[in-house]
Amino acid sequence: MYIPCVGDLIRTAAHAYPQKEAVVFYHENGQRSSITYQQLNSKSNSLANALTNMGIKKNDHVALYMLNSIEYTVIFLALAKIGAPAVPVDFSLVPDELSYIINHSDSKAIFFDDVLKDKVSMARKSFEQVKHYIYVGDTCENSLGYEEVLSDAPDKEPEVDIRYLDCLYIGYTSGTTGRPKGAVISHYARSIGAGIKNAQYMVDETAKWFSPGPMYHAKPLVNFVQAIAARATLISMKRFNHEGALRIINNEKVTHSFMVPAMFNMILSIPQEVRKGYDVSSVKVLVSAAAPLLTETKLKILDFFKNAGLHEFYGATELALCTNLRPEDQIRKVRCVGLPSPIDEVKILDDDGNEVPRGEVGILYSKNPTQFDGYYKNPKATEDAFRDGFNTAQDMARMDEEGYIYIVDRKKDMILHGGENVYPAEIEESLKNNPKIFDLAVIGVPNEKYGEEVKAVVVLKENETASVEEIIDWCQGRMSRKKIPRSVDFVDELPRNPSGKILKRVLRDQYLGKKLIN
Repeated sequence: MYIPCVGDLIRTAAHAYPQKEAVVFYHENGQRSSITYQQLNSKSNSLANALTNMGIKKNDHVALYMLNSIEYTVIFLALAKIGAPAVPVDFSLVPDELSYIINHSDSKAIFFDDVLKDKVSMARKSFEQVKHYIYVGDTCENSLGYEEVLSDAPDKEPEVDIRYLDCLYIGYTSGTTGRPKGAVISHYARSIGAGIKNAQYMVDETAKWFSPGPMYHAKPLVNFVQAIAARATLISMKRFNHEGALRIINNEKVTHSFMVPAMFNMILSIPQEVRKGYDVSSVKVLVSAAAPLLTETKLKILDFFKNAGLHEFYGATELALCTNLRPEDQIRKVRCVGLPSPIDEVKILDDDGNEVPRGEVGILYSKNPTQFDGYYKNPKATEDAFRDGFNTAQDMARMDEEGYIYIVDRKKDMILHGGENVYPAEIEESLKNNPKIFDLAVIGVPNEKYGEEVKAVVVLKENETASVEEIIDWCQGRMSRKKIPRSVDFVDELPRNPSGKILKRVLRDQYLGKKLIN
């Protein structure tokens, strides 16, 4: 049975539609660039052969520490063609955080761009296995230039035996234990998943898929694989800009788009008279995830994108797309994430692994062919994530009588900031190094623009004093911007259970005056 690997998807697409635009990219100054399917396949072949000549071989890991660009798509495909798993890295990480992922992933090479070269320069002394630094830009000291690497390499298809169960990439996703975990994703998971999602969202070769999110994130990267699987055109931008996004939709006649709720909120914040100047009538399908869409927001989205059907899904890097709320159910099912996706089996289990009755809350488990294979170098976390072949992100959910699923509490303590997961344990681990802090807890509290923001609740050491500004200033440079607390409260003690565990739910209830239902 033939099951295509991701390298096969671009090769066959280039044969079928050589002159068609595969990727359209908008720079921050509004300049438009594009690459055809033939060019994308040819360049990815050249880079794959160049990397092979440099000594990068199958199963070597290669980090991508870059903002969105056409080069990002070339590099990802080149690595797929030689079986060298990509390691997409969050570009907001500070050097210490970057070093952990580079070293934990055993990366042998790193691609980076002009925006991030200073961070790489600060961190590179701590990289344990990196042998090759490849710079996507003009020049960078002690690094190879991307164009230089490409210049003399042949564009023939690499002769590497890639199997569909081989690792395509390792997606780092943080956990409540404080350190990011690397989710191992196979070619099979993404190529089969692309076909399923394209069927759900009616994506074919006529589609123009606008995906403005960062490609180190699971869903924008999946959007790219979806586009080449359908022989569609992917449209991206370096950084999200709300009016810039509308301009792109207008100019490119976008048909499909995935955006997180924070992006939709930013678009809706544009004055109505300005929004009306952009034609969005071409959009047929909108997809949202990463945080709940409030009913009021949904109504505004549907009113502005009048020709579009709205989908919301629940998923994760590990689970892939697990459920989907279809357009016809958007208003009928409130705070719902929909039905299980095709060929996805969902169970709601109690702590002992027994299915709970419909309507009762339990832990959501999912089994589908697009799920991850396990966590890299973390067998204990892998064991904890699976039960009888079913995988869980430890989210609490319930299922109604019609089979629709509702997430009633998120993965323990996770903060959803602008569609990105922020994990308190990582922030707490850093803040505990502050010499004035005796005890602390980090929680998420509502933020109108980003969904949630980070709050630190701090107990100072005896006889110590500190201001809110002092604690926040201390965080600068020690953690990425999205993790820095926006507010700090000082208390005498934190609520704990009899075993000494901090009761964060109690803290959240104190600050909100009611329980969060997400």
